[in-house]
Amino acid sequence: MRLAVAGGDELLTTRAVADALAVPYTHAAKAVARLSELGLVEARRGRGGGTQLSARGRGASVGSIVRELEGTADVAGCEDAVPCPLRAACRLRGALRRAQLDTITARFYDAMFADRPELLDGLFNRGNQRNGEQRRALAGSIAAFATLLLERPDERPVALLSRIAHKHAAVGVTEDQYVVVHKYLFGAIAEVLGDAVTPEVAAAWDEVYWLMAGALIAIEAPLYAAAGAGQGRTWRTWQVAERREETADTVSLLLLRPLGGEPVPPALPGQYVSVRVRMPDGVHQLRQYSVSDEEGGLRRLTVKRVAGGEVSALLHATVREGDELTLSAPFGDVTLEAGDAPLVLVSAGIGGTPIAAMLSHLARTGDRREVLLLHADRSPRRRPLRPHGPGRGADPRGGGGLHARAGGVHAVAPRPAHQGRGRAPGHPLRGLRPRPLARGRLSRASRGGAPGVDMMGP
Repeated sequence: MRLAVAGGDELLTTRAVADALAVPYTHAAKAVARLSELGLVEARRGRGGGTQLSARGRGASVGSIVRELEGTADVAGCEDAVPCPLRAACRLRGALRRAQLDTITARFYDAMFADRPELLDGLFNRGNQRNGEQRRALAGSIAAFATLLLERPDERPVALLSRIAHKHAAVGVTEDQYVVVHKYLFGAIAEVLGDAVTPEVAAAWDEVYWLMAGALIAIEAPLYAAAGAGQGRTWRTWQVAERREETADTVSLLLLRPLGGEPVPPALPGQYVSVRVRMPDGVHQLRQYSVSDEEGGLRRLTVKRVAGGEVSALLHATVREGDELTLSAPFGDVTLEAGDAPLVLVSAGIGGTPIAAMLSHLARTGDRREVLLLHADRSPRRRPLRPHGPGRGADPRGGGGLHARAGGVHAVAPRPAHQGRGRAPGHPLRGLRPRPLARGRLSRASRGGAPGVDMMGP
C-alpha cells in the first residue's frame, strides 16, 4: 500500500518502508522479498536504488494480492451484515481510504491544470506537484478534517485550519478559487469512485468540503485585513540592502522597507513570507522563507540552497545588493508568545531561522524568561546565522542566560546571573559551555516528525 501511493518514479528503500509503516525492518524485508517473488514489486540495487511496484503490481487489486499471499479462504467483508470483528482496530481500511484520496487528488490536479494552466503561474508550487507532496498534503488535510468532524461534530479543528489558512494567505488564495477547486475535486471523486458515489455520498462530501472551505475563508479574511490589503493582494516590492554569505549553501538577504513607503505589518517572531520570483521560463514561482530578524526598517530572510530547488537556486545565483524582490505580508501561526513561563526552543539546520528571530526579539525587548535552546547541525561550518560581530543581539538577561554552540547536538541550560560574564558580545549564543545530548536520541525523535511545524527541516 505504501508503494501504491508513492510517485510513479519514486524508489523506496526497505528501511523507508519499515519506518513509514512503523514495523520492524526484518518484517518489511520479508514482505518485500515475497512480493518480489510474486512479481508485484521490482527492486533496484546499488546507490540510489530501492523498491517500486512492477507493472503487474500496479494493475493488481488488494483482493488478488491477499489471495496470492493467504490462499482462497473466505474473507470477512468490512461492511457485511455481520461486520468484521477487527473492523474497529483495522488499519487497512484507513490505508485504503488514503490510497483512494491520493488517487483522487492526483486526478484532480491533472484535470485542473490541464484546463487552468495559469494556476501554476504564481500560485501552486510546481516542484511539490512533481514530487507529489502537494497531492499528499491535500489528501491528508481533507481526511483529517472529515475524521475530526465525525469524532467531534460540535467542534472545528482550529489548529489544523489555522495552519492551512496562514499558508493560503501567504500565497494569495482568494474566495473564488474555492469554487474552482470544488469543480475539479468533485469531478475527480466521481471519476475514481464511479458508482460508489451515490447521491447521499456526494451530498455528504459536498457538505464536508464547504464546511472546510467556509471555515478557511472565515479565518483568511481577518488575516488579509491585518495585512492591510484585499484578498490575495499583500505583495510589496522590497530592495535588497545587503547580501551576506552565512555558509557555503546559505545566504541572508537584508531588505529595506518596501519601495514607495507604504506601511507594512511587522513580522511576528517565527513568521514567514512568500517570495515571488520570475523563473527563466517566464513562470512565476513562490516559496516561503522565515523572517530571521527584523529591526530598524530592515527585514532579514535567510535562504538555504536546496538540491533541485528552483527558487532557492535562483536567489543564490542572481540576487545582489540593490536588486528588488516581491514579498508577501508575513504570515504563520507558530510565533513567540508573550508571557513569563520558561521557553524551550528547538531547531536543526536551516530550521533555526525562526528561532533566530525569536532570540533577537527576546534580546531587544529585555525579556527575562528562562530559555532552553536545543539546536542541531552537521558541523560548525554548516551552522547558519553564526555571530557576525557586535550589535547582532545580546543576552536578554545580561547574565549569559542563553547557551548554545554550533556542531552536533547540544542541550543547554540557563546560567544563574551571578555566574554571568556580563553581556555576551556579538550574539546571545557566544562563549558558552553546552552539554552534549546524545545524537541518536534526537535523531530518532526527529524521524517521527512534527506535522505542520516546519522548524526541524531544511
